[in-house]
Amino acid sequence: MIKVSFDASKKLVTLEPSGECVDEDFFTQSEVINQYVAEGNELALLLLSIEKYDHFESFGKRVKNLVVDDSVVNGIRKVAIVTDNPVFDTGTTLGELFNQATLFIYSYCEYEQALGWLAEEPLMDGAEAEGA
Repeated sequence: MIKVSFDASKKLVTLEPSGECVDEDFFTQSEVINQYVAEGNELALLLLSIEKYDHFESFGKRVKNLVVDDSVVNGIRKVAIVTDNPVFDTGTTLGELFNQATLFIYSYCEYEQALGWLAEEPLMDGAEAEGA
């Protein structure tokens, strides 16, 4: 199962897996995220929060099933993975999916630091940087 929560004021979506995740969990939560954005909400930040998780390797192999709309992919500017698990395929897959985002990996004891990094001014894309 994957818990998805939103913080509209921060434009943040948080994913928190528990128990063993199956492909359907990712498809279901993809629809939740897509619907949230379709309703006019913006997302710029993604936080994957997992303290200790026995199924992290299988999570990493299934995260490719997080099928979100292009508007979600293009909107995400920062991705933070906060975990005490080896990241394996998860970081690579999320980096490929959100290829316009900056991704950082934090240990779980750095949870507040990850939130602080996410809260900093978002990175500018090329068009914004040229006009600055």
